[in-house]
Amino acid sequence: MGIGSSGGQLWEFLGNGASRGPKQGGLAFGPILRYLPLDPKLVRRGTWDEGIEATIKKWRGRMHGAVVSNCHTFVADCLDEMQYAGIPYWGNLSYLL
Repeated sequence: MGIGSSGGQLWEFLGNGASRGPKQGGLAFGPILRYLPLDPKLVRRGTWDEGIEATIKKWRGRMHGAVVSNCHTFVADCLDEMQYAGIPYWGNLSYLL
């Protein structure tokens, strides 16, 4: 699972901080099979890119933990940073992502 910036750069979490998606496209484990376009108008704090950048900084050096620190929780934390759709804590919804 990953998240894209407004300029199309993909970010994912494999451990030891966030990683850019491969230059040839897709994510580290293969091609993107499904994507959900999210509306930047639903960002309630800062901008879309600021939310991603703040999360990237916060996750620097963090190691992968199968359940609590993974690609799903990384994307959820990005959405938390931007308070996407007014939901205060996406971490509780990371399993839905």
